[in-house]
Amino acid sequence: MADIVMLPIDHLIPHPDNPRKDLGDLTELADSIRSKGVLQNLTVIPHPTLNNGYYFILIGHRRHAAAELAGLKELPCTVVEMSYEDQIATMLVENMQRSDLTVWEEGKGLQMMMNLGKSVREVSEMTGFSETKIRSREKLARLDEKKVKKALSRGATLFDFAELEAFDDPEEKAKLLDALGTADFKNLLSKFKSEKRNRELLVEWEGQISRWAVKIDESIWGTPYVKMLLGGKEILGRYYRNYGTWNQGKNAVIEKPKDADKVQYYFKVSKSQIDVYSAVDAESVSKEEAVQAEKQRKRDEFDAKKAKFAEMTTRHRQLRQEFIKGFRAYQKKDVNVWEFISESLIEANLMVMSYGYQQDVRMEALAEWLGITYSKGARELTYHEFMPLKNNEPERTALLIAYFMMDSGSFWDSRWNAEKQQYEIVWKNNPRLEKCVKLLTWLGYNESQEEIKMRRGSLEDFDVGSDGDIDGEV
Repeated sequence: MADIVMLPIDHLIPHPDNPRKDLGDLTELADSIRSKGVLQNLTVIPHPTLNNGYYFILIGHRRHAAAELAGLKELPCTVVEMSYEDQIATMLVENMQRSDLTVWEEGKGLQMMMNLGKSVREVSEMTGFSETKIRSREKLARLDEKKVKKALSRGATLFDFAELEAFDDPEEKAKLLDALGTADFKNLLSKFKSEKRNRELLVEWEGQISRWAVKIDESIWGTPYVKMLLGGKEILGRYYRNYGTWNQGKNAVIEKPKDADKVQYYFKVSKSQIDVYSAVDAESVSKEEAVQAEKQRKRDEFDAKKAKFAEMTTRHRQLRQEFIKGFRAYQKKDVNVWEFISESLIEANLMVMSYGYQQDVRMEALAEWLGITYSKGARELTYHEFMPLKNNEPERTALLIAYFMMDSGSFWDSRWNAEKQQYEIVWKNNPRLEKCVKLLTWLGYNESQEEIKMRRGSLEDFDVGSDGDIDGEV
């Protein structure tokens, strides 16, 4: 065992690669050292370049800094010799055992060891950390330090950071990192997961379509034809059809046109669909055919926008459902859950009185959440099915039923524009859903920016939004 020696405090230098960058508040420790002295020795190594008894600190950075504040001139130290890799491992383990490191600092320390050529298994053996923990922390260390710290200060969890590993797109990953710890994160995560699946689906479709069609760089709509650009060359074409992730999904069947052996087909890949065109001879196409092709294109364009709004509506409802399903009254002690329930019942009663409208509770989904057996097609839960829940969790049972009565419909609709001769997506006032969101917010639910814009009618995707009189707060 190495001897303990007293070394001048100004000959002890903090290790430049200490994983812990922030030593925290040293006031209390300095006061303790001032009254009781340093009760535990520091571990140091000889400085690699300076002579005359200078040392790098391995263990005891906080004690050293606090002792300087306390005015001490020398400190008890154990001098050791070890490789650079072992130095990093020693500092890392020491700090992690004391829970002194942030997860980002842990990751940087582990990353440093791997950069020295150590494998994950070797780092695991040196530190005692699991290989899974090492991999997850090292990936975290690749992210922007300031953004990671900001996300952690907002309450982001390690599970949230792990969600980022599924994304290869740098722009998506950056946006998710910016949203970590905010109300926007879950909505963006769900949206990007859906878009990632769509991209994978488009790659699969492109592989099939490219067997009988040529990929173009761009298409420019005109009347009565489509101009297709391919390697700087213009080709006249006619819209044939599309394959959209919004209306085809994983069950889409890519069909080769019957005349593909005689007619040249082309395709263009966009964010959510693949448009297919056929080459045409300008003199052989009638005006009526061109008009019909243009009408079909507009119908497909509207269907894509409608599907986008349906996807957003479903995603937003899922976020609300996840919140209410996991809600427990003890999480928000200043809230009386029965007030939420009574507000919901009053609102439902007003709808019946004002409009003669009664909301059907979605019995199958409700039964699934409550964890009880429900016969498909039945109109109500039986007394024997319901009573155990009523007795065991009366508040939660009533809360779920009240929520199901309120969360109905959407904030958009479609209508025909006679002047433009096409369908449009328009904002729709939905007082019941508005009230539902207000009550959920009262319980602690946080809307994402996309949800707020949908509710207000200010999304850019609306053909006709709100008139601006909608209260922005709930």
